Amino acid sequence: MARRGVKRSIDSVEEEEEEEIPDEVRLYEPGAKDRYYESKFGVLPNNVKFRKNVADEYARGLCWVLKYYYQGCVSWDWYFPFHYAPFASDFTNCANANTKFNLGTPFNPLEQLMGVFPAGSRSHVPEPWGELMLDPESLIIDFYPEDFKIDLNGKKFAWQGVALLPFVDEKRLKNALDEVYDQLTPEEIRRNKRGDDCLYVSVKHPAFTSLSDLYQMGMDEENEVPISGKEFQGMQGVVLLAKINVKTKGILRSPVQGMDNVTDNHVVTVRYRNPKYAEDFIFPARKLSNATDPPRVLKPSDLKGEDSRNYRPTIGFNRNMPRAHLDSSGHRALGHLLPNLRGGGLYSHNVPLLKGARGGQGLLGASPGLLPTPPRPGGFMGSGLDDEGPLMGSGMTGQRPPLTPSSGAGGLLGSGPEMQGFPEDYGNAPGAWRKKVTTPTEAEEVVVKASMGHMREEKANGDLVVVVVVVVEVEVEVVVVVVVVVLVAEASWEHLHHSPSQ
Repeated sequence: MARRGVKRSIDSVEEEEEEEIPDEVRLYEPGAKDRYYESKFGVLPNNVKFRKNVADEYARGLCWVLKYYYQGCVSWDWYFPFHYAPFASDFTNCANANTKFNLGTPFNPLEQLMGVFPAGSRSHVPEPWGELMLDPESLIIDFYPEDFKIDLNGKKFAWQGVALLPFVDEKRLKNALDEVYDQLTPEEIRRNKRGDDCLYVSVKHPAFTSLSDLYQMGMDEENEVPISGKEFQGMQGVVLLAKINVKTKGILRSPVQGMDNVTDNHVVTVRYRNPKYAEDFIFPARKLSNATDPPRVLKPSDLKGEDSRNYRPTIGFNRNMPRAHLDSSGHRALGHLLPNLRGGGLYSHNVPLLKGARGGQGLLGASPGLLPTPPRPGGFMGSGLDDEGPLMGSGMTGQRPPLTPSSGAGGLLGSGPEMQGFPEDYGNAPGAWRKKVTTPTEAEEVVVKASMGHMREEKANGDLVVVVVVVVEVEVEVVVVVVVVVLVAEASWEHLHHSPSQ
């Protein structure tokens, strides 16, 4: 258990992340549904009525969301009273669920903060209210637990889990805050009121003149002035004078210490309120006359032949989704590299990664002697000091593309102890070159030059592939440095093999 106020070490973090959490539900085994409700809700498997209640509340929540987006907020105090969702199979007779809501009233700004902040953030609320988060005798101390359980619920990290915090009771919270409300400062009381939205209109806007004239008329601040028409670009509602308005060419004092004031103001500010409708008014949900339907996402079932093969799915409104594909050489590379797990399919006979015996196959070979004593001239890099050779040799069957196994050579770096026994054939490994030096210092210089950009480039199907093979020979010892850099995955190894070296 980590101590409060003490930073955890990286070792303790790794231990916590690697700790296995037992899976009590086991969705992959029979009886998972009963275990789910027993583990997550603490109810017995035979309590079918409780499951129905959870499903009905969830369905009610779906109705709340739909009404919120199509009709506006239908309730300010409703919430889903559970931490977990029901099983889909429990949505039976949902038509009988209660979909009527009580509108209620929203929280005031600082009250809202008291409903979502932990005790550690009490500096952002009035001090008398912050004390209620710490005082053991507080009527709402249970809303702010120091420790709480996090259910990973099948996830790996704590931030992905379900925080099992208590639900805030609105009435209890407001009653507790009312008892110390008189201790708030005038500024805090002002901040705790819900105000109007504000419009900031530039001098370049068509409505600037008409809104500026409102301040010249000497009207009351609570007088509502309707707005509409082209001047407001179809926007409707009412506007009122604002105390925070700054006169034209006036000075706006910076609210942030150290920042310059805004001089020569050319913005008019007014309060704004939405149009008012009757409580039982229903906003019509219908398609506008000039609306365009989005393209279908699902493939039509009646497509045949060429139309079916050329069909491409559409996501959202974007018809031009980027596409990627593999050519024949790419498929051969996958067929070689992907592990053979279950068999069958296009890549069922591929070579497992890092698997095999002496002379076996794999991305890096498989034998214990993966990098034996450096090869002699004439095998590994070609037939002479300046001749090109295949990339790490090509086995006993002649030239083959890299990553292609053959008799005696398997994988990118050959097949183990017999890697150096390649014939003196002449492959076309791009960027393969050799340099003979007489001192270790010269060898270091060659390696540094290679790492600083002395690399050969090949263009393959418009993709850039850079392969660097450096072999440095010293009089006493041989230093072999191999660097392979593939910048774009879809490279044509077939093209690289048959292109002349540069």
